[in-house]
Amino acid sequence: MIAATAPDTSYKSKAGARITLGMLCFVYVLNFLDRQLISILAKPIQDGLNITDGQLGLLTGFYFALFIASSRFRSAG
Repeated sequence: MIAATAPDTSYKSKAGARITLGMLCFVYVLNFLDRQLISILAKPIQDGLNITDGQLGLLTGFYFALFIASSRFRSAG
């Protein structure tokens, strides 16, 4: 007697995995661009605000760290 086998649905699983991978790659690219945007625009920002390199470093480093730290505490509660 030959046992009936279930139809192969692995193609649905593979398509879902590819869509998920594509979405994750897209989000990664957006995250990378978001982090690099301030570095790309640093010189025009510095010229527009008439600030020194040290002041620009404070803007991009210290205040960004404070923003990230405060957003982590807000989302945890």
